[in-house]
Amino acid sequence: MKSQKTILVYEMKREKEEKVLAICRKRQITVKKIQPLEYAQSLGSLARISGIPQNGRKDTGTLLGEEMMVFSGMDTNEMDLFLNDYKNMGISPVELKAVLTPYNIFWNSRQLYEELQKERNSFQAGRTVSENKSLQ
Repeated sequence: MKSQKTILVYEMKREKEEKVLAICRKRQITVKKIQPLEYAQSLGSLARISGIPQNGRKDTGTLLGEEMMVFSGMDTNEMDLFLNDYKNMGISPVELKAVLTPYNIFWNSRQLYEELQKERNSFQAGRTVSENKSLQ
């Protein structure tokens, strides 16, 4: 399963996407803007990982409703360098970010989106509980 350094981007506004592209050119990272009709494809096929073909399905084409980024083929250091450049350029954060793993490689974009929303909601609920305890 060979993979090149790739970032899948979802529903990103053009100005922000251009800044991300600039960082990626500098870091030799491929950027693939995922279209809503592609949301039914596996993340692995979207990231063009060899041996993972497209499934031929088309999505409904409805938007997720927020930005999302998926990192593929990058080690921790490469992601840290990208994220550092991202922060230094003053680009507004993308809340939903994931790394392509053997666990999620066959998920489609909507499955990943739902999982990231659950994680965010769980984190926010946990933070609210700890904030309430500290106020007591």
